[in-house]
Amino acid sequence: MADPADASSPSSSARLLIVEDHELVRKSYERVFRFESGIEIGWMAGTGQEALDVLSAATPDLAVVDLALPDIDGVQVVKACRDGTPSVLALVVSR
Repeated sequence: MADPADASSPSSSARLLIVEDHELVRKSYERVFRFESGIEIGWMAGTGQEALDVLSAATPDLAVVDLALPDIDGVQVVKACRDGTPSVLALVVSR
């Protein structure tokens, strides 16, 4: 797993999961992070269930999670993310 502290090195890119139900906002996050060195966008999910499906098969280093998702609460997504890998860094977004 990549160490976010070493994210400046291209060989140790932190893998990012973006969880946002609004497509325009999700794509905006993608554009912002695409140009950030040391961050690789690994997965994007539009619902909490999609995020849980990703988490069952993969381990992100970072997660940007919308708090208000249409199906599963963003807090539950962060909890599932942290249960799988306690070192994952999560940023919760709320409107």
